[in-house]
Amino acid sequence: MNNSMILRILLSIVFFNSLVFAQEVENRSRVSISETNHDFGSVSEGTVVSHDFKITNTGTADLVLQDIVTSCGCTVSTPSSTKIAPQQTESISVKFDTSGFSGNKVKSVQVFTNDLDHNTFELKLRGSVIPEVTVAPSKFFVNNVSKSQLETMPAKVISIKANGKKVKIGAIANYSKHVVIDKEVGDTKSREIHVKISKDAPIGELRERIIVRLTGANKSSINIPVFVNVKKDLQINPSSVSFGLIKGKDVIKKSVKIDNLGNKPINIKNIKFSDPAISSSLKTIVKGKNYVLNLSLDPSKVTKELKASVTIETDDSNIGNLVLNVYGVLPPTQKSN
Repeated sequence: MNNSMILRILLSIVFFNSLVFAQEVENRSRVSISETNHDFGSVSEGTVVSHDFKITNTGTADLVLQDIVTSCGCTVSTPSSTKIAPQQTESISVKFDTSGFSGNKVKSVQVFTNDLDHNTFELKLRGSVIPEVTVAPSKFFVNNVSKSQLETMPAKVISIKANGKKVKIGAIANYSKHVVIDKEVGDTKSREIHVKISKDAPIGELRERIIVRLTGANKSSINIPVFVNVKKDLQINPSSVSFGLIKGKDVIKKSVKIDNLGNKPINIKNIKFSDPAISSSLKTIVKGKNYVLNLSLDPSKVTKELKASVTIETDDSNIGNLVLNVYGVLPPTQKSN
């Protein structure tokens, strides 16, 4: 076989493969979508909104909807058919249950197909959901309040409004002895409550709830979260001090702030140390309210890892003494056995 014959055979193979590829490319599915976003406007909470998205196959082979993935359990998507013949149109129905939602929302579904150029696309429902009940503010939140400030802290006013025609506000319940509904005014469509925290609330985080009963709504009640962080009147920041690695001969210095969050002045009478390597000086910023405690550590007096305490004595019998823990580490060669 001469070279000319071999060349003709190779060209024939290339031409045949090109023809087959061209036929395969021509014989394929093609996605055409009239819209990918639908605005359902404003609806009341609990409404199930629905829209049919039209999908057309403009190709010459069947278009296969291989998978449909929704953004959350509140959204359902159902195709009229998973296979769309050439030049035919089918629909994908997308439904969104607005129960438990409020405000502007966007819900989407991801569709996967066998169209090589358009193998995935997204369909979206968007709009505004009007809640059955509006609460403002939506929660009772006080991050830091001192024990004595609870005695004079004013009540917080919370407004409750029923938006739906059939929705009515019923009884308002509270099962915590530390959360007090001081006043309640209004009717079944609009209510205003005045909420206070008892002066007997314990130090630490208080997590409770106020329950608003409803009639004519999709849910029988709603909760208003209550969060209050009650602090001691006298606060030390930071709450402990680390001198880190103790080496060399230079005195190491650290500072802490002492703040009185209460309503009456608190004075510091004395500072005591459990380790002779520690000393201090007290700077008064506002008498009875704010102080800075400057601590000094003499490395030459440290013979072992430092685990000491600083006792801050006050003139307030209710607060008594505060204890500040102090730490430090010696280099490995200096550690005692």
